[in-house]
Amino acid sequence: MLLWLLRMPAPAATAQQDDALVGVRYRVDASVSIEQSSPLIARIRQAGAVDAEGSVNVQLRISANSREIRYFGIVSKDLPLRLPPANPIWYKVWEENVCHQRRGQPKLTVVRLSGRWPAARTTGAASPRGTLLPDAPRPTTPDEAARPQDTTGNGLIPPTENATRPPTAVDHPSIDFISVIRHIGMPLRDDELVPGIKLPEGVDDVGPYYALRAQTKDNRLNADLRLYAFDCQIDPARLEPGPGQPLR
Repeated sequence: MLLWLLRMPAPAATAQQDDALVGVRYRVDASVSIEQSSPLIARIRQAGAVDAEGSVNVQLRISANSREIRYFGIVSKDLPLRLPPANPIWYKVWEENVCHQRRGQPKLTVVRLSGRWPAARTTGAASPRGTLLPDAPRPTTPDEAARPQDTTGNGLIPPTENATRPPTAVDHPSIDFISVIRHIGMPLRDDELVPGIKLPEGVDDVGPYYALRAQTKDNRLNADLRLYAFDCQIDPARLEPGPGQPLR
């Protein structure tokens, strides 16, 4: 009986083994928005392009230090920007596909925001091809006498050269914007990007998240990030690889 009890595994050790098999996977979602007081909105309205949809390219630097992932790089994602400012739409930009041990959260830094608001295109109305003459003649000035006269008797003045031109399209220049974070030894742009602004944590349809924001100083353009952590089960074969064998 005593030997049988000695062979039983300790409950604490079993709990530790179960905890060791519980890992985590991270996911990052992003959205872009613009403040109501942004001078960029005034430029867009002046160009008559409020009904268009802009695009913002977000460059996100990610450093994930887990042994199973060991990811370091920049993820680029194009996100739509609409006016007037409304509730943001979230898009997944990065997600781990391997369950790993908890070794700290990934470090997230928005390093660049750039985009373009499409140019407005307005069409000018063409001049009429003919003008209906009044029923009763009226006195004409010397300038009017030099204009084309009706020679057909149907009450229409023949079209002039300018009147036969098709409608013309007027293109307004597109609105481009770019903002980057500070780099040692690099000139600072006028619209500096300030990353790492902490926002309140929350819960949405995906799950609990940590929130961060990067904002441009002049244009008041925001890039918001949500970091999700999902519990998962670690493959035991990844915990203790054989001698000289890398993690699979």
